[in-house]
Amino acid sequence: MRLYVDGQIVIDRWAAEPGPVSGSLDLMPGEHDVVVEYFNASGPAFISVGWSESNDYPDWRGEYFASPELTGAPALIRNDPAVNFNWGRSGPSPGVLAADNFAARWTRSLEFVDGVYRWTVIPDDGARLLVDGQIVLDAWQGPAGQEVTAETTLAAGRHSVAVELRNSEGAGGIALSWNVVIAEETPTPEIPSPPTTEPSTATPDQPTATPEATSLPTATPTDTPTVVPGSTATATPTDDPNTTATPTATVDPNTTVTPTPTGATGTPTPTPTSGSATPTPTPTPRITPEGNGRNIDVSPFPALPGDEILLTSGNWTPGIRVSVSIVESGLPYSQAVAIEGTTKTTPTNPANPVTIQFIFPDDSRWVIGTDVWIYIHNADWTEWGQGELELNEDQ
Repeated sequence: MRLYVDGQIVIDRWAAEPGPVSGSLDLMPGEHDVVVEYFNASGPAFISVGWSESNDYPDWRGEYFASPELTGAPALIRNDPAVNFNWGRSGPSPGVLAADNFAARWTRSLEFVDGVYRWTVIPDDGARLLVDGQIVLDAWQGPAGQEVTAETTLAAGRHSVAVELRNSEGAGGIALSWNVVIAEETPTPEIPSPPTTEPSTATPDQPTATPEATSLPTATPTDTPTVVPGSTATATPTDDPNTTATPTATVDPNTTVTPTPTGATGTPTPTPTSGSATPTPTPTPRITPEGNGRNIDVSPFPALPGDEILLTSGNWTPGIRVSVSIVESGLPYSQAVAIEGTTKTTPTNPANPVTIQFIFPDDSRWVIGTDVWIYIHNADWTEWGQGELELNEDQ
């Protein structure tokens, strides 16, 4: 049989060799073409094909072939932390691959910001670089041991990166690096400044406050604040507590004065109207994200730190990447702690539920008797589900 995904061969065993065979490939969320080819030489005929998500290669998935043209099934598959090797004359895996006439392919899905990226590869002997299945850099025929660069524009989000190496003879090795050349930034709109007016030397006409001559109160020593818009009021104490206070209107040139009649005398009393000195309250963080969340079944319930937890939740958008975060009940979701190793792609059929297993953290943050909110969510929390777990012994 042979199996292709998006035209790339994943399994190649075109021989009469009964038994299971497997292969792996990094895929981005979305639709993909899968082609299976099969033949029967003699005897009973039977074939079964299936697939599942694997987290066996958290870094670069390295496939090593006993052919310089990437043909046949890989002789070795392993996780490589980086594409940066200098094997010299020994080859990548003595005893498994020969030091000459081999090839390798590394694949990985990575998160990028908007921008123009410069890719740099130093291969020995030849190399290719593909981003989202498109060739960005082609030095398959050399020059060996020299730096080769190329640039490409990427939109924000996850992209699939593949690096291929060909070694014919002599020393083998490769080094890959990249950096953003131009980062696309959203322009910040300019806020026009208010027009600046020259201060006038003339004294503005302002209503004069005329206090009533009778029944003036005897002042108690108090602080009389003078409020200027946008400033903090400064207390000015009255010097003599036995002095009769004469109210004085403090006029701010930037204050709009509204005359208010005093009834009996008809004399307007100026009422300064200034900018609000009331502080703007700080908004309370949202407990849950925007939108409607899904329900999550949590098993077992209750549980203890260190227990394995199974989450089940349905009706998700197909092919999106989700992961698990936890937070103490009642705290904002923005304080939730991400659980490593729980990222998963939702099923292509929304009728199938998402299931995620993880070990509940066993550290000092999570004490017995605490109620915990468990979230399944995508990277920007536009899709999410919530369940609750009590940290306690079985009841």
